[in-house]
Amino acid sequence: MRRDFSNVSFDFASSRDAAPSIFSEDVLKKTGKMIEEIPVDKIVEYRREQDQDTSLLIFRDYSSEKLKRLAEDVQQHGVLEPVLVFKNENKQFELLAGKHRTKAVKLLKSETNDIKWNTVPAIVYTFEEVSKNDWALGDLIYVNTNVLRREGLTFSEMGMAYNRMFTAYAHVGSSREKDANELIAENTGLSVSKVRAIRNIVPEKLIVPFLEMTDDHKLSLTVAGQDLCRLSKTSQQLVYDWAELQEDRERFLSKYLTKQNVRVLCTTEKEHALTEDELNALLEEDKEEFKAP
Repeated sequence: MRRDFSNVSFDFASSRDAAPSIFSEDVLKKTGKMIEEIPVDKIVEYRREQDQDTSLLIFRDYSSEKLKRLAEDVQQHGVLEPVLVFKNENKQFELLAGKHRTKAVKLLKSETNDIKWNTVPAIVYTFEEVSKNDWALGDLIYVNTNVLRREGLTFSEMGMAYNRMFTAYAHVGSSREKDANELIAENTGLSVSKVRAIRNIVPEKLIVPFLEMTDDHKLSLTVAGQDLCRLSKTSQQLVYDWAELQEDRERFLSKYLTKQNVRVLCTTEKEHALTEDELNALLEEDKEEFKAP
């Protein structure tokens, strides 16, 4: 039975290609918020972004060149979209969405000394709103706005983000995995099966070389997120090291790590630890096909 998520007071239902306006009249009316100008110097990072226990430092910061281009755009057109913040115990504003817009305004303020860059438009939440249910709403706002609005996210970035979304949804009422995965699918425009696969593209499930190969589209998302992730990291490392002698290891592995082959490895591992001899014996024909001449 689906739980009621109406207590989550921010509407993210959208695909990445049609991200909702976070300051539309409908959203502001629903949340009971209004846009206000707040001092840019009182804006600080979200406390959970770099917390070792919450691991919300998922998304890469803009390069200095990209931030400079954003600042030039803001200087020409202004801040067209308000940032999302909440007022903390120290009367500061912790940033949930709009980190690079804020950095751009701070850069303009330091370079121009123009008083017009002393403030930024913002939608302000209360501490109680974002911190209840183990910071569920705060984390949802932080992760969703990045997922919906950033271009070029890697599978591993999405995997970490979707897992944070999953945890946050669980805290606001989801009792079964299906509920949270469906909500993530609805919010991102992806299928539930793809959401499940992407949620496995994380360091907890895959060794770094396989994460990088998946991010670079050298390893099938379906294979990595549905099958390879079920293989222990010890066995994954064994497979990766086993392919070391190939002239092009990543090309070899992209051909070798098919769904069928990986499932054979998973089945074998259930019986006993994999060895290099078994890898050679199990898939010698595949290995011969991709050996360098």
